[in-house]
Amino acid sequence: MTRPNRAFYLDGEVAVVAAGEVGNGRATAILLARQGARVVLVDFNEQWAMDTKEMIDAEGGESVVVQADVTDEGSVQNAVAKAVKTYGKIDILVNIGKLTSLCPKYVFTAD
Repeated sequence: MTRPNRAFYLDGEVAVVAAGEVGNGRATAILLARQGARVVLVDFNEQWAMDTKEMIDAEGGESVVVQADVTDEGSVQNAVAKAVKTYGKIDILVNIGKLTSLCPKYVFTAD
């Protein structure tokens, strides 16, 4: 993986990036991988997440894709379980996902 002038070192760390398939999520996932983190890409659209995985892997990074619906608590719990099963831990959590176009404003559940 290309690591010019690394700002910080995340070797051995595990980063879960929710909505890491495009835009800021993709950029964040790639940056974390470049700094040495193993990245778990969690997204509803598995193909878009696979595109990000291919970018990370092409640079020598390590990543996995976990399909999940962040509006469903059980789906999120399953994604966390898969991340822990794959890498044994989670050190970093990045939630870039937004649901503004999918649900009414100010409706939150799951405590």
